[in-house]
Amino acid sequence: GALASRFDKKKTRTILGALTTLLSLFLFASCFSYLFTWTLDQDRVLNKGLFEFLFEQNAEPVSNWLGKFGAWTSHVLIFNFFGLSSFGITFALFVYGIKMLFDVALFPLVKVTKEVLLLMVWTSLFLGFFAHAVNYLGGSFGYYLNQWLALSLGRFGSFVFILVLGYLVTVILYNPNFQELLNRLLNKRSSDDEHIFDQADSNE
Repeated sequence: GALASRFDKKKTRTILGALTTLLSLFLFASCFSYLFTWTLDQDRVLNKGLFEFLFEQNAEPVSNWLGKFGAWTSHVLIFNFFGLSSFGITFALFVYGIKMLFDVALFPLVKVTKEVLLLMVWTSLFLGFFAHAVNYLGGSFGYYLNQWLALSLGRFGSFVFILVLGYLVTVILYNPNFQELLNRLLNKRSSDDEHIFDQADSNE
């Protein structure tokens, strides 16, 4: 009984892993295609539910490489959600899928989840600052949050807030030693200057 239960768990895990990995590859391909075909499919997919779009009367094929399902899912991820940073979702799903399928952690799962969530939100916000309408840059999330920030803090204040938030996200995720980086940069610059002066002296 215990052996059969273990076998069933392994089988379920393998099936889920295979499906998650395939889904991640499908979403990546459809989102990548979206970057080239969104202008052609936008009118067809805008404000439509999945089944409404799949079973519409229009028999003309969509331009997305992954068909109607690809056009709809990529529209939801990139246009309705987080813009270009939605590619992070496909990466996270791929890492989860490989872990379930082969029991191999390409990266620590908790770390991947934390990094994808924080970087996805911040990147959407940052790119959304440069968007003049909802588009593939920051998606709906980035654009509308920037609209609210601009009303609350002004355009310049919003940009400063986004940069400070980026600094905080970097510290939370990677905790870099900025002092050491600055020292290295300054030391490199001073050594480059010394090298230039040495060359000038030798030429004389």
